[in-house]
Amino acid sequence: MLIIERIINIMDSKNLKYADLAKYLNISASVISSWKSRKTNPPSDYIIQICEFLEIEPIFLLTGKENSNQYLFTEEEIELLNKYNLLTDKNKGKVDQFILERLKEQ
Repeated sequence: MLIIERIINIMDSKNLKYADLAKYLNISASVISSWKSRKTNPPSDYIIQICEFLEIEPIFLLTGKENSNQYLFTEEEIELLNKYNLLTDKNKGKVDQFILERLKEQ
């Protein structure tokens, strides 16, 4: 399936209008109609904006597949990862060892 076909399908399923997407992209609606009628994909410059408008991930727009490698982290997990990444390698090793010891205790 072409990217433009996926865009049209998603827009149809969400009851979105070409004019709204065109306004969001700051182009004329005829440009989107042209992509559809000629079965051409939009230029790559528009992909991220189109995804934002459609509220989808770029990987889905480009491939039609959900990103199975995408993990959803809680705010607490993100904060912990950020703190961990600030540590020196030596201190990361200490944290890793501490975690392993705590896991053995469980």
